[in-house]
Amino acid sequence: NGMPWDTHVFNHEIYQMVVPDLDNIIYQLVNDLEDRGLLDDTLVVAMGEFGRTPWINQARGRDHYPNAWSFAMAGAGVKGGAVVGATDEMGIEVTDSPYDERNLFATIFSALGIDPHAEYDLPNFPTFHRVEEKIQPIKEVLL
Repeated sequence: NGMPWDTHVFNHEIYQMVVPDLDNIIYQLVNDLEDRGLLDDTLVVAMGEFGRTPWINQARGRDHYPNAWSFAMAGAGVKGGAVVGATDEMGIEVTDSPYDERNLFATIFSALGIDPHAEYDLPNFPTFHRVEEKIQPIKEVLL
């Protein structure tokens, strides 16, 4: 609908306009994939690149906050309805299952049946790893 998601101002008002559209789009997409028998072969991931502050700033917005963030997944290789992790009462610090974006990427690769730790030797480049060996996928969401 053309509204921004970077809500440093008027967070509540803007989200009242954009969240219903996103909710409907994801609902329609997942249901369409399921109706056509494609959901088990398609991984849907809804996320931003970071979280938002658990407090409202002076401009009635929320600022960037990488300490705690969320995402939703549906389809290929993931359990429906799984909820992993928690924050403290104020949403400031992660108190359970402190995963980061590397775990998310390992999870996406694993859900799609791709080895997240595979190495690639490309000409004139150092060996490339999708995800470091020590980083594990979020097992609680994988089938």
